[in-house]
Amino acid sequence: RCVQETGINAEYMGNIQKLTNFRNFSTMAQSNQAVLAYYGIKGRAEPLRILLSVAGIPWENRVIEGQTWFTTGKNELQSPFPNLPYLEHNGKVITQTGAIAQYIAHAANRTDLLGKGEDAILVTQVRGVIADLGATIMSNAFADNFVDLAKQGLADKGQPLLKQLNTFLGDREFLVGYLTHADIELYFCLDFINALEPSALADHQNLVRLHQRVAQVSEVAAYLSSERNIGKTYFCLLYTSDAADDLLCVDLGGRRIIKKKK
Repeated sequence: RCVQETGINAEYMGNIQKLTNFRNFSTMAQSNQAVLAYYGIKGRAEPLRILLSVAGIPWENRVIEGQTWFTTGKNELQSPFPNLPYLEHNGKVITQTGAIAQYIAHAANRTDLLGKGEDAILVTQVRGVIADLGATIMSNAFADNFVDLAKQGLADKGQPLLKQLNTFLGDREFLVGYLTHADIELYFCLDFINALEPSALADHQNLVRLHQRVAQVSEVAAYLSSERNIGKTYFCLLYTSDAADDLLCVDLGGRRIIKKKK
């Protein structure tokens, strides 16, 4: 293994070049065009990008550079709770991923994506389990050996949760029988797991099939094949570390150490 000092990860910079359509933080999204702002990675914004596509709301990415966000963007955002990701739509600014998801579903008159009737309770419950699954992977996100720790966390604490979700899903097409936000969030989590440790899903074929099924939904497939698809960079680290092996992560702190396999 050799160590190379670089600026910000090349794929991240490529995403900025490819996806940035707006630069002024204070300019609000107009008309029915939504703008979803986040770093040039998948991260917390990816399920929302897919949800926007499924809901049928026209949208564009606004790629945020880490240093710009912390020096000016956060202070200039017209929100009492400035954070990333944020959504601009029809003169509104919404932050926090759960609130953004609810807004998207209501704005598109697709509240079925949150669960119909009492299914909404079950969708929320399952989303909590998915969040717990993600935490088993990301709990050591700032560690130098993040990838190794993520794999260990997945093996020790993630596998029981994968088993629960696999059993709950059974032979249903989607988690509650029809596509919801929970399926989209689980799709993204499984996508990251597959990139991190593909063998982790070997005993959970119901989940493997769900992952494939969500990707085949026409609106999802269209997004995944579009230029708005971020690519292979899943998460970011706000501090310099060597945890970005295999383009799973990128440092947004200014300097970057990438360890390349020989």
